[in-house]
Amino acid sequence: MITTRPLFSRQFRPERKNLISSTIRQNASTTTPPPSTPEKAPDRLTQTLTLSNGRTLSFAEYGSPQGKPLLYFHGLPGSRYEIDFHDLGLRHNARIFTPDRPGMGLSTFQPKRRLIDWPSDVKEFTRKLGLDEYRALGGSGGGPYSLVCAKALPKENLKGVGVLAGFAPLEAGTEGMTLRGRVLWNLGGWLPRLTEISL
Repeated sequence: MITTRPLFSRQFRPERKNLISSTIRQNASTTTPPPSTPEKAPDRLTQTLTLSNGRTLSFAEYGSPQGKPLLYFHGLPGSRYEIDFHDLGLRHNARIFTPDRPGMGLSTFQPKRRLIDWPSDVKEFTRKLGLDEYRALGGSGGGPYSLVCAKALPKENLKGVGVLAGFAPLEAGTEGMTLRGRVLWNLGGWLPRLTEISL
C-alpha cells in the first residue's frame, strides 16, 4: 500500500482498493535499494549503460525478466529506488525498468537540459536493451516525462502511456493549487521541518 501526504487533494484513504494502493509498497528512502531476495538480485537494482554522447544512464529492473516491458519514470525528487515494483512485476508478468533521469542517482548530470530531451534518452535506452515494444508510466514529477514520450516516441514502439498522480512542470506555476498547497510548495525549500509538521 502506498502511504502519501498529498499537498493538493484529500487525504489518502487506505480503505480505497485499487491496483496501485494494494500492490505497490513505497520504500522509506529513494536513495537506498530495496531489500534483496534471490529473484531480486542487487545487480538488477543498480545497472548503468553508456549513451552515445558518453553520458551514463542508471536504472533498476524489477519483476519478471521475461515479462512485458514497462518504463517507470520516478517523481521529483526521486530515483530508480522510489518504489519497489518487484512483487507487482512478478504478479503481472511485467519487466519494470526505472531509469534515473540525468543528474539523479548515478545518471550523469546534463547542463541546460530540457524536458523534450528525455525521449531521445528513452529511445536509446530501449534500443540498447532490445525493447521493441514497451509502455511508460510517470509518477508525480515523472508524469511530464511520460507525456513528452507519448508526443515524441514512435507509436510502434511506445504502446501505452500512463500518469500516476501527475505533477506539471515547474514552469506551469501553482495555478489551480489550493492556498495551503501553494503555501507549502513555496515554503518547502526554505522551511522543510515546518512543511513536514503541517502535513
